[in-house]
Formats: sequence, structure tokens, C-alpha cells
Amino acid sequence: MTKPIKSYSPEEAESLLVSLGFPRYRVGQLLSWLYVKQARSYDEMTDLPAALRALLAKSYPLHGSAVEERQISQGGTRKYLISLFDGVLVETVGIPSADGRLTVCCSSQAGCAMKCTFCATGKAGLTRSLYSGEIVDQVLTVQNDFGRRVSNVVFMGQGEPFSNYDNTIGALRILNLPKIGRASCRERV
Repeated sequence: MTKPIKSYSPEEAESLLVSLGFPRYRVGQLLSWLYVKQARSYDEMTDLPAALRALLAKSYPLHGSAVEERQISQGGTRKYLISLFDGVLVETVGIPSADGRLTVCCSSQAGCAMKCTFCATGKAGLTRSLYSGEIVDQVLTVQNDFGRRVSNVVFMGQGEPFSNYDNTIGALRILNLPKIGRASCRERV
């Protein structure tokens, strides 16, 4: 078994599909299924060839996340405890503003290795860094729960983004892909 499909950057996903003998344009379809339509299984990806879906399902697991707990403040801010595929928990916050903007404060790691004396997360230590797709999933979770497009993303949740630089940048690249960045939560399958 290799690494989960959501750990691949768009460029890495393209290289993977090409190395498996599939044309480059398939990566756009795959990314759309992962991040716009938010497919939970390869079987849902009906415009991908059955052979590709079977190969991906066998060797590149497709993991989702789940909201374990949600708290809503009087001002409308929502705090989420999200469970990842391996049972690791991260925190994410959705912050609506009066002018219609929606900011997501997401985590880049589960826990933190910095051990800042003022921070409870640092005292607990680092469990692991998040994959790019796990970071993107936090943003999509908030977007779907609020029923509107996220306008701002900040990395002020668990972890130190520069300690998980490649995956943090990978998540930002995915979120800024034209089709994904403009996607509405209403475009889901």
C-alpha cells in the first residue's frame, strides 16, 4: 500500500496518473471528484475509467474525515473537532463576519512540537503532520457546514505551518485551483 491519494499535490497526482499509463487530463477529473464533488469512494468517480478506479482503490486509499464535535458561539463562530482516517483529532474553526465573509482557521499538524509555554497544544506534543488533502478537507468541512463559500484561510489551529511547509503549500495550491477555489458547497454530488 502506498500513501493516500489526498497526500498528493496536483503535480504529484498528474505524475502518478501518467506513470500508471493514463492521460494527463485525468488529473483534473480526479481532483474535481476529490475536492469539488467530495467523493467518498472511487466508485463514485464515474467519468474515470473502471481500470483506473480499481487501481487507485487498491493502492492509493481514499480517506475522508468526520466531524466528531461542533460547538457554536453566540456570535456564530463554529469550532470543530475533526477525526482523520487514523483516529487523529484536529481542531478547525469557522468564523463568519457581518459583511458575509467566512474565515477558516485550520490546523496544519495534529498537535505541535514547538512546546510554547502558553499553548496547551504544544504541551501535548506532536502526533503527526497533516497531508495536503486533510488540510483542504478542513476548509471544505466548514464551507459545507455554513452553506457558503470560504473567503479566507488562516493557519492558526494546531501545529506550526512552517514545520509542515510542503503539505501546507500543497493545500494552498489545491484551494487556489480555479475550479476548486470557486466551487460552491452546492456543487457537491
